[in-house]
Amino acid sequence: MVALPFLLYGSVLYIWGRSVARILLFPIAFLLFAVPLNFLTQATVNLQFFETGVASAICNFLGVHLDTIGTTITAADNTFRFEVNEGCSGIRSLMAIAMLSAIYGHLTQDRLWKKLMIFAAAVVFAIIGNAGRLVSIVLVARWFGQDLAGGPYHAISGYLSFPFALAAMLLFAKLLNLGSTTSARPRVVKEPASV
Repeated sequence: MVALPFLLYGSVLYIWGRSVARILLFPIAFLLFAVPLNFLTQATVNLQFFETGVASAICNFLGVHLDTIGTTITAADNTFRFEVNEGCSGIRSLMAIAMLSAIYGHLTQDRLWKKLMIFAAAVVFAIIGNAGRLVSIVLVARWFGQDLAGGPYHAISGYLSFPFALAAMLLFAKLLNLGSTTSARPRVVKEPASV
């Protein structure tokens, strides 16, 4: 699977030359997202701890006091308790958000460094998206109880990570382009001297 994009790019380069290969570089490289990265699931322990800490800090800032031990989130008044497992670490949404950020950067940015920055920040977007989802679960548990938050809401809240992540991506792209918008100034044309 990893070799396929390289084989396709080499074939295009050999048959049609550099100009066509340059145009097709992004779509061919995009095929790398089809490569399964199962090893990432085993490497999520640190991400679980980080996500738990971020969500806990946000909730404490919002006034929902939590006690966090490892990946366990417990309300200070013991009304609810959640365990952040490897599926909730955000690793599953990371690939989808990386794909979206690659497409968004490629289609909307004019400089290669901006495209690469948006793509590299996909990890941060995934963390923001998943932290937003965890915070929403905690808030639902606070307002409506653990049964709703840990049951039906938990099942559908996976879709919430994408709006949070996409909002972070759009904000980051806006910040990247903050100083690059040039105002159209009228061009001064010098009149030829009359004789």
